[in-house]
Amino acid sequence: MVSAARRTIFLLFMPVITAEFLTGSTPLPSLLDPLTLPLLLGLYGFGAILVRELAAAWRKGWPTIIVLGAAYGVIEEALDVKSWFNPSWPALGRLATYGRFLGVNVVWAAELTVFHAVFSITIPIVLTRLLFPEEDGTRWFRTGTLAAIAVAFVGVVAFGFAFFPYNPPPIQYLAALGFAVLLVWGAHRLPPSFPGTRSASAKGFPRLVAVGFLFSLCFFLVFWVVPATPVPPSVDLLLVFLLGAFACRFFTRKSFSALQLLYLVAGGLAPLILVAVLSMNLAEGPPIVAVAYTLALLAIGRRVAGRTAGQKHAFGPGNPQLPPRD
Repeated sequence: MVSAARRTIFLLFMPVITAEFLTGSTPLPSLLDPLTLPLLLGLYGFGAILVRELAAAWRKGWPTIIVLGAAYGVIEEALDVKSWFNPSWPALGRLATYGRFLGVNVVWAAELTVFHAVFSITIPIVLTRLLFPEEDGTRWFRTGTLAAIAVAFVGVVAFGFAFFPYNPPPIQYLAALGFAVLLVWGAHRLPPSFPGTRSASAKGFPRLVAVGFLFSLCFFLVFWVVPATPVPPSVDLLLVFLLGAFACRFFTRKSFSALQLLYLVAGGLAPLILVAVLSMNLAEGPPIVAVAYTLALLAIGRRVAGRTAGQKHAFGPGNPQLPPRD
């Protein structure tokens, strides 16, 4: 029972810490507002739990988790805060005009969909699986409890829709909703793993850190540096596609041990941690969160190394069990 509570709390908080506090999108002092944390947990935390539970119920692997993470990104940014459409969204910067087409901030929409799929959903689920591997691939919640979580998640999204002032044309909103549904359908149709999957080399730890680091670095360069150059938005989106194609091919053709997954995740998080530390913005908290996050990764690494040396821990369906009965 204690372990169940710990794993749930961990997955509930990790998406918020990663996507909001580490990036500085939500400053730590804003936690003094009694609504901030509950709303963030209801959005990010419940979203990650729903993704994890759907993948377990469908007996699917990490490709499904990533696509469901993309669906989550659409729901948050298009349906909740509506940053896909709002040209005055504070975080847009150059992307308010760069790549805006038919009333949609296209480059921003692509960026945030990828960001949420990787950093808000997949990485927290990976870390949860590494820290609590004993029930990997099994459902945590009964159907009734999961339905209540889903209702609460929808309620938070509806609150955001009413709270954030921009109102896109209904056709745009419905199209975004349809896209999210299509992603969920596609996630359900994906196989647990792809043919030809090979075990990653046991000697590939430095390479995995480099791959994770370069993926994140290229991701942020494509979305924040390229738009400041004369490169047209269509080329920027092509670079996104190529980056995604490389990442998909790399991750779908290999299975990784628990420690290898941790190295890959640590490499991917490194640019965010470095930027947070170098910001020296102690008043809003990113350096503090970055140091705490680094210590947490080191602690998880020690635990994983001591427990699963050489054991494979892929993003497969694990050892699925029948879902618990109400």
